[in-house]
Amino acid sequence: MELTESQQRILKPFVDATVTCLKTMGGLTATPGRGSREEADAFWANDYVFVIDTQGEIEGHIVVHYRMENTLDIGNKIRAGILGDDCTDATEIDDEIIEALAEFSNTMVGRAMRHLESQHTLVSFSPPRFIDNAEKTEFLKKGVQDVLTIPLNIDGLGQFQVNYLIQCITEL
Repeated sequence: MELTESQQRILKPFVDATVTCLKTMGGLTATPGRGSREEADAFWANDYVFVIDTQGEIEGHIVVHYRMENTLDIGNKIRAGILGDDCTDATEIDDEIIEALAEFSNTMVGRAMRHLESQHTLVSFSPPRFIDNAEKTEFLKKGVQDVLTIPLNIDGLGQFQVNYLIQCITEL
């Protein structure tokens, strides 16, 4: 099922900010795929996720999914973009890779938040938190009414997803 115009409006700032941050922070080119709406019961998390809680006009969780096969590659590109080309690629997901991906997520959320504020959307965001095990994500489904998903295809590295697990949309 395709996303409605208002659902696209909710996710678009996050997708645009993600594409921009991948380019500026890691030199990666990403192309958004077609958005879709899923049932909350069908939602499942991939290998690694960053979760940003939202409150206010839109309550829920923004979930950025990384797949096992490309998390390290994305993390190394972002880390090199932050630290410079002299850094050596990590061979496993370590604290430095997680910190680089967290910085990427913080920057992405900041950009999206500025856009939403300019549109007078009253939403506040928690700092991103990293979850390294899909079994630890079950709490995300609690109270979720809609799951909005937009895949991002990263040239040469595969795909990851930006999801918005919406619990409630209210007018404040």
